[in-house]
Amino acid sequence: MSSIAAWCTMENFLRNDKRRLRHFGVVQIMIGMINLTFGITLYYAATFVVAIRLWVPWWAGFLFVISGALTMWNVDSPEPRVKKFAMIFNFISAVAGALAAVIYIISTMMSRAGTAIYIS
Repeated sequence: MSSIAAWCTMENFLRNDKRRLRHFGVVQIMIGMINLTFGITLYYAATFVVAIRLWVPWWAGFLFVISGALTMWNVDSPEPRVKKFAMIFNFISAVAGALAAVIYIISTMMSRAGTAIYIS
């Protein structure tokens, strides 16, 4: 029983919280890099796709990479401005990710239906 009480200290919780934030930042950077990589292959495979014409893989990928870097910087920085900036940018990145998902879904539905909308 004493080992559980010793483990459940505030310092332990904060250390685990920092570790989770750092892992979250790494995952965001990886998702951004995957999005950029798939965007490059999709650009050369199907240039007529709406998602490519709206540059969705690039802006979504860059937003995720920047958001992940800010999240990891948030862990090491004691300044409240950095924490606020990282939180705002994570919110913007989440909204942009949802918008990108909707555009990808619409683009996939249109390509399966055989209709392609050319946006120049």
